[in-house]
Amino acid sequence: MDINADLITRTINGDEIAFKKIYSKISGKVYAICLRYAKNITEANFYFEESYLNIYKNLKRYNYREVFENWADEETVNTCLFLIKKNVFFKPLAIGLNMDENNIEFDNKIETGLSFENQLIIALQNISVGYRTILNLYYIEQYGLSKIGKLFGISLAECKLRLKTANTLFKQQLPNIILDEMLNRRASPNSGR
Repeated sequence: MDINADLITRTINGDEIAFKKIYSKISGKVYAICLRYAKNITEANFYFEESYLNIYKNLKRYNYREVFENWADEETVNTCLFLIKKNVFFKPLAIGLNMDENNIEFDNKIETGLSFENQLIIALQNISVGYRTILNLYYIEQYGLSKIGKLFGISLAECKLRLKTANTLFKQQLPNIILDEMLNRRASPNSGR
């Protein structure tokens, strides 16, 4: 079932069944995005709830000319970024891109036999929030470095340095074959942002 204008209009007008249909269609993707930005499941659940509140609240602003799922994904990313910047879930963090959490011990271990995506999520959760955010925005969301820099008020040079450091930390978390797969996905011609 596609999410169409009628379903969205019914949801805006308070139709709970219509909203449940939208929820069932996109909840998996929204949760996957939240997992990528979160440090753990509890934080991902918090991001997920806040993302859905924002999707529902901002539904009236949806432009019917764009694909609804893409709009919902962007709302979710923006919600996660907002929560990271505002430090709503975790303390202490001066701003959203604090890079000084590298010495924290994490319980997450990468196990063989996990899917590629699950290994990526665990590896992302094992690095600090600032580096995790830069990697998500650059590799997954396909944001350019200048856009990332503007989002967090840092220069292009600083953004490049942080991405390089994030890559180094991320490489320490992943077996080489997984890292190669991720870098190949970034180089694919489907990059759109």
